[in-house]
Amino acid sequence: MVDNVETAKWHRLTAEQGDPDAQFALGRAYTIGEGVEQDPAEAVRWFRLAAEQGHIHAQHVLGLAYNSGNGVEQDDFEAAKWFCLAAKQGFAVAQFELGLAHANGKGVKQDFAEAVKWFRLAAEQGNANAQCRLGLAYRGGIGVKQDLAEAVKWFYLASQQGEAEAQYKLGLAYANGDGVELNHTEAAKWFHLAAKQGKADAQHMLGVAYSYGAGIEQDSAEAAKWLHLASQQGESDAQYRLGLAYANGAGVKQDHTEAAKWFHLAAKQGYAMAQLGMGLAYAMGNGIKEDHAEAAKWFHLAANQGNVDAQHMLGLAYRFGEGVEQDYVEAVKWLRLAAEQGHVEAQCNLGLAYALGEGVEQNHSVAIRWFRSAANQGYAEAQFRLGRVYALGEGIEQNHVEAARWFRPAAEQGHAVAQLQLGQAYVSGEGVEQDGVEGAKWFRLAAEQGNAHAQFALAMLHSGGTGVEHNEEESNESNKWYRLSLENGHEGLQSLQARIEVEQQLEEVQNAVTSTGDGDALKEYYKALLMTDKQHQELLNAQQELQWYEARFREASNYVSLEVPKDIKGSASLLSQNVTLDTLNEGKQQYEKAKKLKNQLVQVEAKHRLQLEAIRVKHEKQLEELQADESHEDLSSERSQIAKEIDQLNKQAVWEVVWVFGVSLCAALLSQNAWVIAFTAVVIFFIRSIIN
Repeated sequence: MVDNVETAKWHRLTAEQGDPDAQFALGRAYTIGEGVEQDPAEAVRWFRLAAEQGHIHAQHVLGLAYNSGNGVEQDDFEAAKWFCLAAKQGFAVAQFELGLAHANGKGVKQDFAEAVKWFRLAAEQGNANAQCRLGLAYRGGIGVKQDLAEAVKWFYLASQQGEAEAQYKLGLAYANGDGVELNHTEAAKWFHLAAKQGKADAQHMLGVAYSYGAGIEQDSAEAAKWLHLASQQGESDAQYRLGLAYANGAGVKQDHTEAAKWFHLAAKQGYAMAQLGMGLAYAMGNGIKEDHAEAAKWFHLAANQGNVDAQHMLGLAYRFGEGVEQDYVEAVKWLRLAAEQGHVEAQCNLGLAYALGEGVEQNHSVAIRWFRSAANQGYAEAQFRLGRVYALGEGIEQNHVEAARWFRPAAEQGHAVAQLQLGQAYVSGEGVEQDGVEGAKWFRLAAEQGNAHAQFALAMLHSGGTGVEHNEEESNESNKWYRLSLENGHEGLQSLQARIEVEQQLEEVQNAVTSTGDGDALKEYYKALLMTDKQHQELLNAQQELQWYEARFREASNYVSLEVPKDIKGSASLLSQNVTLDTLNEGKQQYEKAKKLKNQLVQVEAKHRLQLEAIRVKHEKQLEELQADESHEDLSSERSQIAKEIDQLNKQAVWEVVWVFGVSLCAALLSQNAWVIAFTAVVIFFIRSIIN
């Protein structure tokens, strides 16, 4: 067994006689406390004595002491001096250290060419660290002409010696085909070797490889494992991707709170995609309390770094006043930044700003240009918008053929309103050859997505046998779609249903009156009829205002598209495939007013029904009394006259309801514009009053 104390004693005796090897050995003993009490300052004293005699190891270690300030005051110049002395004697490790000093400008003037010179000398002696640094120099063209193949050569030599950084860089070279043929399997191999040594970058890339099955069998759980290891070392990209894994339940149990935690850690490091993720988490209240002001803050941070998705989201925040004061000009500014970088949703929304004159002077030509740009990239909403422009002739010559041409690709992507428009085109023969079967097909596709207008149109086709076989089974199908259309809020059907219910209740009262011929009962009936008409008009007025606000809300909803695209390279969003902002809307105050009006409608109808019920009960009682009284036989002629007058009133009421509903429905189907419905109704009533 070696006696370290005795060994140190003999080293001291020899060192005191000036032997440089003994001086170096004694310095090492003091450095690690072997046979003597650990003393860095005493270690430096003995290293210096040996170094001054040209002992290359002592010169190198003395350079390290000055570099770190261990046992001596930190001094970059002294460190570089001793590294240089050892390097000139051919000591590879000292050559590497001198190369780093020149690369970083520590103790010497920064000189990348000089750094490469010393890295090369050390690398040619097999120093793995120097080989890796030389590879980095060739990869980046720093101090030497860029040469990716030469970089791969030096990375490979260092990797063979187990140098983790070189293994990671070699994996990147294979993953990207830089200086070597692209090979994801080889890339995954080198990432794995570096990751096992704890290299955070490599752990992250190995996680990505497992996520997408790049060069290795896809395994979400294994991906999450490696991303977690890298994240714990503070690797921001890994933290962001781990957040995505928790948000989507990929390889781990879905946990939005955990997702927000990792997004936040990465976002605090300035990682733009994580800042976007935090913005969306706050906007939707996913794993964190909903806070639109916080959402806007994070969108702004990411947007300032040039993240196009964040710029788009910030533009929408300003447009709708979500978390920031509503500002159309600021909205346009951010939408434009994203749009000019090719963000299709931003292009479509910028086009909409020009179409509506929000934040910019209204300009349909510019709007069309942005719609077309997004439409040409296959964005369904923009294709629908462009088709609508052609259909209405807004800023461009009306062209139903072009309209149908753009509705089609949007419809094929599942855009419900585009499917409805294309179906209408086929039924009417506008822009396409008339084809009821094809029209019914597109109506059905839109109807199955819950579009009330498509459901109503499909019901009409089934009723009339247009584009579908007309039989008893189809009649049932027609009733089904009418019912669904009503349940999904078709305005015309809801108004008609309310009127039918009123008429049914009045008919019950009328039957009671005409069967008895009671004069007082007749007066009560007319009074109820007038009251009902007045209340019904109130109901219609409120209904029209509600329809207008709800139409505005639906229109605003159609304007907004918040799909966040995927990109496995990370240059764009890697957020959830179905991320949307559930609370975005236009005219929130107006919509709240609409809901209030709807409650008023319910109250009006309830009040009306109670009154009718009271009248019916009263007349049922009178009927029982009158039936027992034979003295009313002489009232038969008067009863007949009353019945005729009532019948005339009913016919007139039904005519006006059918007339207004029919024309309004046509206007709705053609324009889908609540203003047109209201305006048409007023005109028709005016014409009817003149005729009468």
